[in-house]
Amino acid sequence: MDSISGRVSKMTAVRLPLKVIHKGYSLSIADVTNAALAISRKLVLVTRNTKHYPFEQLLIKSW
Repeated sequence: MDSISGRVSKMTAVRLPLKVIHKGYSLSIADVTNAALAISRKLVLVTRNTKHYPFEQLLIKSW
């Protein structure tokens, strides 16, 4: 998280995975970081791997 210091609140990066881990998802650090950046900046995340991003707050677009 040090490399993105100041860009994403640590609470966003911590709370995101906690909510979905309870639902049985397995998450990578890269996916959580990408989602946290997109959510904190109110951006749409464009990906082919939409199943990697089960976050309710995330605006996501498949390509």
